[in-house]
Amino acid sequence: MSRIREKLNIDNATAHDLRHTGASMMASERCGVRGEVIARILNHTPLGSPVAQIYNRYDYAAEKRAALELWAETLLKISRVRQLK
Repeated sequence: MSRIREKLNIDNATAHDLRHTGASMMASERCGVRGEVIARILNHTPLGSPVAQIYNRYDYAAEKRAALELWAETLLKISRVRQLK
């Protein structure tokens, strides 16, 4: 992370900031990813009651993959627009 901060001339960014940004952008109108899928991507405790957490053992692999591919496409679009400016 220190090399990235140095290259981009950013003083105080952390890896956790990347998690915040990714989660916020995936939830935004740009991507529209459901909160439950974002929570699973971030490896957070599943949402819902303790009983629902016990019974829902689905891994959400397909949904996580689709969300991360959408996030990657969004980042590419953002970087292309910035390169044109």
